[in-house]
Amino acid sequence: MSFFSTLKERRLPQFMAAYAAGGWVLLQLVDQLVDRGVAPDPLYPTALAIFICGAPAAIILSWFHGAVGSQKFRALELSLLAALLAGTIGVSAWVWGTTSTESTGPSLAAIDLPPTEDPRRIAVLYFEGRGDDDVQFLAAGVTETLIDELSSVDALHVISRNGVAPFRDASVSTDSVGRVLEVGTVVEGRVVASTDRVRMNVALVNAATGDQYGDVELERPRAELFDLQDELAQEVALRLREKLGEEFELRQRQAETGNVEAWELLQQAGFASQEADELAEAGDREAAEGRLEKADSLLEAASALEPGWVRPPIERGWVSYKRSRIFGFDRAAADERIEEGLAFAGAGLQAAPRDPSALELRGTLRYWRYLLNLGGGPEEAERLRAEAETDLRAAVEIDGQRASAWSSLSHLLINKGEMAEGNLAAVRSYERDPYLRSAHLTVHRLFQTSLNLEDAIEARRWCEEGGRRFPDEYRFYE
Repeated sequence: MSFFSTLKERRLPQFMAAYAAGGWVLLQLVDQLVDRGVAPDPLYPTALAIFICGAPAAIILSWFHGAVGSQKFRALELSLLAALLAGTIGVSAWVWGTTSTESTGPSLAAIDLPPTEDPRRIAVLYFEGRGDDDVQFLAAGVTETLIDELSSVDALHVISRNGVAPFRDASVSTDSVGRVLEVGTVVEGRVVASTDRVRMNVALVNAATGDQYGDVELERPRAELFDLQDELAQEVALRLREKLGEEFELRQRQAETGNVEAWELLQQAGFASQEADELAEAGDREAAEGRLEKADSLLEAASALEPGWVRPPIERGWVSYKRSRIFGFDRAAADERIEEGLAFAGAGLQAAPRDPSALELRGTLRYWRYLLNLGGGPEEAERLRAEAETDLRAAVEIDGQRASAWSSLSHLLINKGEMAEGNLAAVRSYERDPYLRSAHLTVHRLFQTSLNLEDAIEARRWCEEGGRRFPDEYRFYE
């Protein structure tokens, strides 16, 4: 009997096909769990190692038991399986230990907060309606639509309508709601109607402290009252996502260090950086540079207070990136800041090799240097772009929710001529941007790539979406 006939008789191809299919399904499941933050990052590479090490075991079992009829376990088979099991355990432990060590840096994606302190866990209480019965119905409808809107965001955990129903029309403190429903954010609202207008006030409240850290106020014509329901809920959902993003970043950063003074300096630096953005937008580059210099000094002080904290040097790198963009066409000055930012990114990655923010920072700076044509000759420039792409891909692989990294990657791919993949990266940025920090750029890129791909329907869709969402954004002017 030939070797291939023996393999066929022992059904080795069928065994291996079944093993490969089952393993692929399990790996996809693990990948989804890790991507959504349900399982730790090291689980996927460990599962992959087990899958690879298990392949010889599948071959052994097929060889000894694949033929029709009953076969007894033999000493040789048991010895081989025992050796494989020991090897698999050793390899898996090594992979888990290695990847765990790599990911022990204080990555923003890895912060795990208690339920009652996590602002992503939200309870939307039924809004108070002031006016006639129509307004009462509108308030209830807006509440339920808002629950549905926020529930569609993967990064948020929203209590269902049934969960918040017991608190309807009840006088209960926010801390009680937080404890019972295990949420960190309570959303309260009020709908008031006059003769021709409807006004809605919505507040985000820290469930534990009762402090209000975000509010939304909208006013619309009263005509066709119920047609406003979806529009109002969508507008509120968009505003809430943005506010929640700011609050969650604050709490994440606070969870990374036990040094209160260092954390406060980091927050002051963040505010100074935001002020610089506003000044730069207004055209006051000198004042913007001053605020960024202040932010850098604050971050330097935070690093001195907490030398092992990786966040300040990474944030200093982002400040350097902003400073490099202020210089306009002064490429030499910009290159100096880029080099400075790359040094900060390198320091962050030395402390936490798998920190997605540091990887995104390095990739962004490398790509910015490429766009400024500071990479040297053609070969050096191409290497710079390839390194930037590698960094950005690594950042989104570790933290799939980094919409800004997806957005930068989409720009790079589009500039590279890979329109289809660039469009896909932009779609992922839009899907994974629950707090809408870079939404206007993402929507424009989706319009641009759809147009280049000659997809008129999608191009029109994104153009209309941009005009609706960002009426003051010049990119969407007719």
